[in-house]
Amino acid sequence: MLKNVKKESMKEKFKIFFLAIFIVFAFSGNSYSLDDRCESIMKKLIPHPEKFTFDELDYYDYYQPSVKLEKTWNYEKDEWEWLRDNKNNLIILKIFDYKIIDENKLKIGNKLLEINGNKVSELSNEEIDELIDDYNLGDYEEYLTDEEKKKKFNFKFLNSENKIVDYKLGLIELDDNSQADAVVKIEIKNISNINVKENQFSADASIETSWQIKNLYKIIKDDLTVKDSSGKVTGYWYCIYNEKEFEEMGVGQVFSEPFNAIKKDKTLITKEYIVHISDGYYTKKEIEKGDYEKYIDITLREKGNFVFSNKYNLKAFPFDRQILSIKVLDTTRSLHTLDMRTDNWTQYHLDNYKEKGEILEWKIENVQAKYFSYIDPIYLTSYVGPEIIVEIQRDFQYYIFKVICPIILILLVCWSVFWIHPKEIESRLTITIVCLLSLIAYNFVIDEDLPKLSYLTIIDYIILLSYVFATIPNFLTIASFEFHRTNNKNWQILDKNSKFYGPVIYVGLVVIIILFNSTNNPYTASFLRIFSQVE
Repeated sequence: MLKNVKKESMKEKFKIFFLAIFIVFAFSGNSYSLDDRCESIMKKLIPHPEKFTFDELDYYDYYQPSVKLEKTWNYEKDEWEWLRDNKNNLIILKIFDYKIIDENKLKIGNKLLEINGNKVSELSNEEIDELIDDYNLGDYEEYLTDEEKKKKFNFKFLNSENKIVDYKLGLIELDDNSQADAVVKIEIKNISNINVKENQFSADASIETSWQIKNLYKIIKDDLTVKDSSGKVTGYWYCIYNEKEFEEMGVGQVFSEPFNAIKKDKTLITKEYIVHISDGYYTKKEIEKGDYEKYIDITLREKGNFVFSNKYNLKAFPFDRQILSIKVLDTTRSLHTLDMRTDNWTQYHLDNYKEKGEILEWKIENVQAKYFSYIDPIYLTSYVGPEIIVEIQRDFQYYIFKVICPIILILLVCWSVFWIHPKEIESRLTITIVCLLSLIAYNFVIDEDLPKLSYLTIIDYIILLSYVFATIPNFLTIASFEFHRTNNKNWQILDKNSKFYGPVIYVGLVVIIILFNSTNNPYTASFLRIFSQVE
């Protein structure tokens, strides 16, 4: 009887267990389904209403500066200011003039030296504002006068080859006289697995690209507006769609992609489209007056773990610094038809990551949001997209204490044979040969961390120098023994000088190698950059 009661009790427990599992799966399944409002939007947009066009972006007649210069937000002063280099010159942010790009004389990041004969380094931010602020911003065609469209400035730039080039530039009318606009926000959560052997690094990041479509506003306004029973607006809704659902609706989109991402594990990366109504960005008074822009804001959010390709320069290894780059681009639209830009939030998140983020074996030295240009090799179309730069410096203490110091100790042991009497030639040669074999073993250990390079790094030079200084005592030992065997007193002079000059010359040459490879090398660690003339 007791056994039967236990069996019934066990059955009840299993029933409750399986019921709990069913409820969990049921609720988790519903969490991915669309709510009524978002489903209503899909039904309205599939098939497309013929009287509305929303399968493209909103394009505007716009004039852009031939060369756009960079401004940055100063949080301390709470104002915009011109971004300058260490010589107080302005920096090129974007280039909209195809001719300048095709000539390959100017690139993003080059410097502006003069404006109409005035040296930029001697001009204040206010003086530059008066000269070129309106030009630098560009404007819609309807707001520009004929005089403003024709106005030119005499600019003197320093290009990538450190040559000064002169241009007379003004605003340019873009191809087809129209351009769409998109804002890209990039947030880095974590950077890991910096793989210099395969030119890769991994990053846990979020990339958001936002754009506006006005023709959608009338169609889906009611679905994104929350009202009470009296019809009063109490709030605003937003919808999240997956990639397949958004494509079915046929809404115009920016096809932004992490340009240098080489691996995107779909199990680790989510891609979704978020639809907002513009009313939620304005105050109640602005909405009551009707003094606000009416549009639907769409955000493509892609987040997860990405693997990016990256170029590393290891000439200064292990005293090197590297530049990690994350690039975003829409390769379906040229720089004239789409202006992709970042906002202050991207730089804010970068500054936050610099302050709190950690990368194993590296130190975060600097972070920056900028732009990069890309020219299609087949069609020669120019594109410009946002780029995130993270400058990192290697923790070189490991290599100093576990590689370089042991190598120096091995060499000191190798040269200590001159404290042994030359008649003990076997003992001397045994020590020098063992030291040489130890150096070869160290070389194999270091090679595991580096790719097969076409150039030598600092550590390569040090090891090669060590090979030479490990073999020299062999020849000097044989010479010293021969002098002693023939009763030539020169063996005493040879041993005495070798005890001192050998190690001193070796250590001196190691220092010279480090300094020589650090000079004019932008990829050198900051503590060695004091010897470099690189900006």
